[in-house]
Amino acid sequence: MKKINTRGPVQLVGGQQAGFTAVEGLLILVVVGIIGGVGWFVFKSKDDTNKTYDNSANSYTNQTAKTTESTTMCEASEEGMLHIHELGIQLKLDAKVLDATCAKIKDYDSHYPIGLSTKALEKYDANCKAEMGSVAQIVVFTNPNGTDASVANGTNIENFPDAIKVGNKYYAIFNIGHQSPCGKEFIEAQHEALEGFEKSEIEKME
Repeated sequence: MKKINTRGPVQLVGGQQAGFTAVEGLLILVVVGIIGGVGWFVFKSKDDTNKTYDNSANSYTNQTAKTTESTTMCEASEEGMLHIHELGIQLKLDAKVLDATCAKIKDYDSHYPIGLSTKALEKYDANCKAEMGSVAQIVVFTNPNGTDASVANGTNIENFPDAIKVGNKYYAIFNIGHQSPCGKEFIEAQHEALEGFEKSEIEKME
């Protein structure tokens, strides 16, 4: 009986199996590469998103800090003192202006940076707000014999004889008086506020 040679088919089948394994390995590498690429893209997107959130949070924090600083620039105490942190001074308030407010004047002059008003006046008319500088203002100058802060003829100290020196600067209260754009119907309340600010005393903030 003639023997049947079985090696040929086995080798053929084996060759086919080896070819299939190589293709399968290549497919696995492709799939792994795709998964790795997708994973990297997701990680990168998440990282960019986190950075965006961090930047937004930092921006919000900085903005909040500025807002807080702005709103606490002037602080009234129960002892009848108005602390003006911006200038490092405080006002010992007269009884007529214990509800005093202050704020940076819009488009302020360097010699007249802070406006004064009262909560009562601000309720009457928006033009009476401290930021309008329409009731009273804090005057600042460095040279008492100069005229850069004068509102009339004469030197700075002649215009503001009650100015108090704190550090290397002089501070005084300038009452707007009849020039105030604050509503004329509130003139009595304005006069009372002006009298109160005239009697208030400037001190170095403790």
